[in-house]
Amino acid sequence: MIRVRQGWYAASDATPAVVQAVRVGGSLTSLSATSLTSIWTPPDEQLHVAVARNASRLRSPHSSTRPLARQRDRVCIHPLEQAGVIYEPVQSTARALAHAAQCQTEEMALTVIDSALNLGLVTEPELRAQFEGLPRRCRRLLEKVERRSRQPQLALVGGPVPRGPPP
Repeated sequence: MIRVRQGWYAASDATPAVVQAVRVGGSLTSLSATSLTSIWTPPDEQLHVAVARNASRLRSPHSSTRPLARQRDRVCIHPLEQAGVIYEPVQSTARALAHAAQCQTEEMALTVIDSALNLGLVTEPELRAQFEGLPRRCRRLLEKVERRSRQPQLALVGGPVPRGPPP
């Protein structure tokens, strides 16, 4: 067992990205979270971390003694609506997709959301609930997903949406 942050411990074989997100002071989200599933996820150099609205003392994902420097540490912070303590090390699939809609291009976000829906890992009502308070441009993504779900699925390159992790 290793101490990751005050009140958080992990087995020595824990997923590194999850340990890093908790060390920062939050939980894994967006593409960092979807990459742990069978959802098609594009390569991304950043660690995506959801933090409480009132989070403080954020740390580097590499050292709990060093303050977070977003650019140096390559961390994308996703503030949650609520203040308080985060109890889960990885955000739900629907919440991770909502965060992806906020920080990715429209095309990339649509492709990841389509993949999750096609795999049955999230439902449209779950997505609607998570997207409810997001900016209009993000909520419009759901309208596009719903329209695309009634048509043959196309990925960015014009083929079927990939199922599972990239080869």
